[in-house]
Amino acid sequence: MLEYTAFAEPVGARTLSALVSEGAVLAAEERGLIRVVVEGRREVARLGHPLYGEVAREHCPELRRRRRHAELVRVVEAAGLRRREDLLRTAVWRLESGLGADPEPLAAASRLAWSAHDYRLAVRLAEAAVTAGGGTGAAILLATVLDYAQLPDRARAVLDTTPEPEGEAARAELALARANNLAWGMNRLAEAKELLDATERELREPGPRGQIAVRRLTLTASAAQPREALALSAPLLRPGARWTRPCGRRCSAPTPSPCATPAAPPRRWPPCPRRWPTCRPGWTRSRRSSRRCTPPGRCAGCSPATWR
Repeated sequence: MLEYTAFAEPVGARTLSALVSEGAVLAAEERGLIRVVVEGRREVARLGHPLYGEVAREHCPELRRRRRHAELVRVVEAAGLRRREDLLRTAVWRLESGLGADPEPLAAASRLAWSAHDYRLAVRLAEAAVTAGGGTGAAILLATVLDYAQLPDRARAVLDTTPEPEGEAARAELALARANNLAWGMNRLAEAKELLDATERELREPGPRGQIAVRRLTLTASAAQPREALALSAPLLRPGARWTRPCGRRCSAPTPSPCATPAAPPRRWPPCPRRWPTCRPGWTRSRRSSRRCTPPGRCAGCSPATWR
């Protein structure tokens, strides 16, 4: 039980009971080997002292360690991955046990580790997704995480070895990742723009072409070139211009309609009838405080309902 807790803490008490027995969990808690606390609706177990985990991990043979991680995967997946961190933890346990995993959950787990700024784990999971056959999407994810981890040379090597995909959307995504690496990772903005220009000339669909145009604008603005960025933004903001977001939703610049109802003029309240001695030319004193002054037509002691 100490080995399960050392490999998986914090771990649910019910998970430990399914792996060993409820009596063993109670005995370990009474002896101080583990601590069980209530977090919301969960009973979570942790080691009683960090040294217990170091000793358990150091003296656990390799084959038994792999078996322990495989059992953790089996029990947690059987109970259902009901929490967001369960996907990340089971993906790591699968790698530790050698069970393997599909590229989609590995990529999702890599994004979770990336959002937690655990770049080493995010790179490991993204590499596993590429090895599992994740294709261009997994390679782009790996290169992006490497760029964020300040490893642009490794990211460039991954992108260079990625074959050109068939669809225009995938080709555009690969070109965007390469442009990001050149501009932000390797400080080669001119080459990044040339790559975007060449890719845009090869594309025919408006969605990928719009993504290329938006990324060119983003790179130009981030390089402190506001005049050129404004010139690039003009076609994108033209009424009727259409493009597609990376999520697939179509967007368009607002187009004025001749049938549109004109906006109502701003409401003007009538002058406040409660006038008090003037404290400043054109100003009045509040009824509630003789020291507080308000602009003409307003009274701090009145509400809009009483101004009529």
